[in-house]
Amino acid sequence: MKIKNYISLVIIMISLNLISQNQIYMGENLYKSTNNWTFYMDSFPGEIKISVGKKQEKGVVLLSVRTIDKTHKISGNLFIILENGNIIKCLDRNIKDYVNNESRILYNLTDRELENLKRFRIHSVRYFLKEGITKNRSSFEAINGSKFTEPIKTNLEILRLYN
Repeated sequence: MKIKNYISLVIIMISLNLISQNQIYMGENLYKSTNNWTFYMDSFPGEIKISVGKKQEKGVVLLSVRTIDKTHKISGNLFIILENGNIIKCLDRNIKDYVNNESRILYNLTDRELENLKRFRIHSVRYFLKEGITKNRSSFEAINGSKFTEPIKTNLEILRLYN
């Protein structure tokens, strides 16, 4: 009886692990990924979602933000500020989408940038929103953690993704 319960528990745990694997869908591409992390801002739009995906042994960063309409889009380079003070500059390669009232953009990571993300927690990110009609660009900074939440250990999740 105990062995049957143990086997049932193991099967449930394996099933939950398979179900809970995260993925980034961007256009026709699919990447295994970390959880979606919510970073906070004191101003509009209030929060952004970030995740890191695995593209073979390379890495990608997905940034998504809820916008007023399709004319407001994430545009330009992304700056990732690490807990050690280093800054990773991700170039805008125009890999963009608009889904469920969210502007989404995908950035590629170099091997060195990925190694730094595995070693150091992301402290904050700086990104730009462009308004389509006037073409005005606004800069925003979102922080990992808030007064009410502990910072996410992004480096540990990225390590788990690549191991």
